[in-house]
Parts: sequence; structure tokens; C-alpha cells
Amino acid sequence: MQKSKQYRHAVLGVWRQGHVTYASWPPTRQALAEPRVIALAAWLADAGSEDELIDRYMALDGLPSTIVPPHLGGAFTLTAIGAVEDECFWRRATEIGGNDADA
Repeated sequence: MQKSKQYRHAVLGVWRQGHVTYASWPPTRQALAEPRVIALAAWLADAGSEDELIDRYMALDGLPSTIVPPHLGGAFTLTAIGAVEDECFWRRATEIGGNDADA
């Protein structure tokens, strides 16, 4: 499904904010999130467009735990887990290019 430019810009903004949050964490906290980052990066590796990324982002809640580990431990709130997910989507969006990810 083709997304409107405004909608895509808003979703990229959410991912960008997650990236900023994740990047501000100390390396020890980022290391704790690494299993989820690896799992999501593998799942996103074959996404070839922003629209496909957005579709997968919206489907995250329904994924089996084999793709998305169900939790990151007591050190991570739902907001922090969201930042990890947004970081992964941000990374893939910038890899795909052709978006305003650097804006």
C-alpha cells in the first residue's frame, strides 16, 4: 500500500526520535538490547522500501517471539523497548536510502 508523503514523514520522525534516544544510552545498556537489535535487523534485512518497513512496523505487535524477543529484562520499560525497535527501523530506512532520514 502506497503511503502518503506526510504519513511517511511522520513515521520516519518517530524512528528518528527512537534513534536519538537509543544513541544516548550508555554502551552497557545498548549491549543489553543487542539480542533484540540482531533479531529485528535480520527480519528487516530484506525490506526494500519505506512502505514495506512501515507495514512491518505496524505489524510488530502480532509477530511471534521467534522474530521479536518478547522482553529485554527488567531494565527496559515499554518506552525503552519502543526506542530499540525504532532504532532498528531507522537503521534500515537509512540503508534503503531515498528518504528524508538524514533531514
